[in-house]
Amino acid sequence: MNEFKTLVGALAVQSFRYNTFRGKWTDMPEATGLCLTLSILSFSSCTLAIYVEYNIEMAFAIPVVWLSAVWLFAAEEGSWQINKRLLSALSLLAIPMGLLLVMFGSGHEFLEVTMGMYMSAAMLTLKARA
Repeated sequence: MNEFKTLVGALAVQSFRYNTFRGKWTDMPEATGLCLTLSILSFSSCTLAIYVEYNIEMAFAIPVVWLSAVWLFAAEEGSWQINKRLLSALSLLAIPMGLLLVMFGSGHEFLEVTMGMYMSAAMLTLKARA
């Protein structure tokens, strides 16, 4: 249990670094289980945010498109190989933003657009930093 707390604490610190434009995606471990877990959590937070704001149909459509775009963004250049470290970092970046949208974004289009622009800038910055 102590190892789990240490892992969650380290991921929280890393997420804070990513969300303040200071982290590098190369700091993430290349673990398939961690990448899968973070991707599922990111997909779930995105689905929940869309469901709260819109409806169930949109909650099925938009997150699939978003996850596909992130998946392609994390692909190695010219191949279908996924950079697990980059995908984990992008997922870790998106989880808190999705949860913030669930809590505060409902009905506030300006906040949604601002968070979208922030996420785009953070993702591009994160990918550029190696």
